[in-house]
Amino acid sequence: MTNYHIFSKAIGKEWGIDISTGQLHNLLSENKERFHAEQQQVLRVGLETARYIHTDDTGARHQGKNGYCTVIGNAYFTYFRTTERKSRQSFLETLQGETPCYVLNEYAQQYLQSYPLAAKHWQRLSFSSQVLAQDPDQWQAYLTALGIVSPQAVRLVSEAVLLGGVIEQGVDSHLILLSDGAPQFKVLVHALCWVHAERALRRLQGNTRQHLMSRLRGDGQIPPLPDVIRAMASGLRQIASLTEGPSCSS
Repeated sequence: MTNYHIFSKAIGKEWGIDISTGQLHNLLSENKERFHAEQQQVLRVGLETARYIHTDDTGARHQGKNGYCTVIGNAYFTYFRTTERKSRQSFLETLQGETPCYVLNEYAQQYLQSYPLAAKHWQRLSFSSQVLAQDPDQWQAYLTALGIVSPQAVRLVSEAVLLGGVIEQGVDSHLILLSDGAPQFKVLVHALCWVHAERALRRLQGNTRQHLMSRLRGDGQIPPLPDVIRAMASGLRQIASLTEGPSCSS
């Protein structure tokens, strides 16, 4: 919630608090080191103990500049961070919190093997659990010293080394990451969340007479597969009931 909305509620009938915008801003933003430290602990313990996490991002303007607020969490913790960029590199930096580390370990190597990185760059890389840098400037200097300067190579190697750092910090390499399918989130074990998985089903084109006639009419509408949608909805309701009241019989 923005300062403006908090202030509107504070001075309105809902809360009835006599406070200025400046005082409210100071309460929310000044001398908060202890809370920032606690926030980082929540992220670290949450990621280390999680079997799955949800994530999403949304636009967030601050001081007249565009930004992006990313949320990470599950049933036990929630973490928010606002950044200037929306990219896979930025998301991996968010997963590392305020203690970044850049590691070209075996997981970084596996990541790079799934992308077309030029052979000349492979020859310059060596893989181990050694921390190569602890901030972006150190990492950029390391890449420059290796002669890796092309934008695509810098991006791929930076993504790989940040992923290696995430896992080196204690995050399970098999952590399930649920999202809307945006490219920046496709790391670790990625999967669509239930809502967005259903959207993909709704785009399927059936081959029954009803569906074929609909396409021949050219009405531009692809009718959903009702049986598939109903089956999925029924399955989700069963899962929800299990989480609310698990039992041996279930």
